[in-house]
Amino acid sequence: MKGFTLVEMLIVVAIIGIFMIPLLITYRSSQNNQKLRVVAEEFADQVRTVHIYARDAKDKKSWGIKLSDNGYSLLSGRADSYKVDKSFSLGKNIEFEKDQLVWFEIGTGQTDRDYEVVIVDTRGKKIAVKISKNGIVEVGDLE
Repeated sequence: MKGFTLVEMLIVVAIIGIFMIPLLITYRSSQNNQKLRVVAEEFADQVRTVHIYARDAKDKKSWGIKLSDNGYSLLSGRADSYKVDKSFSLGKNIEFEKDQLVWFEIGTGQTDRDYEVVIVDTRGKKIAVKISKNGIVEVGDLE
């Protein structure tokens, strides 16, 4: 009689399972890293939009972006008196490292200084969105 015994089959299944564990962990970590990068890129796109609005003097206003916990808002008006035009959420388990207000001057799109906005997930993985004084926005890993 040819074939495999039940014990032999269980051993093969156990070995396959042992080899799959690291692959599944790596796959899940990769998915989480990609999600963090997508959130950072989407945020960077909104910062670029606000910069263009200020530079082009859209609606004859200055424009800014306000960061708080796990969301941000696009602002128009002045830094001391503004209107929220649109709000966004970063998503589940992702937040800004600290609250900030980035303001772009009308006509030039410049900020008062360079900014580094850090976005972090619950695993402690961080990604930075750098905003230069001239309005150039870049996304890069921290850890």
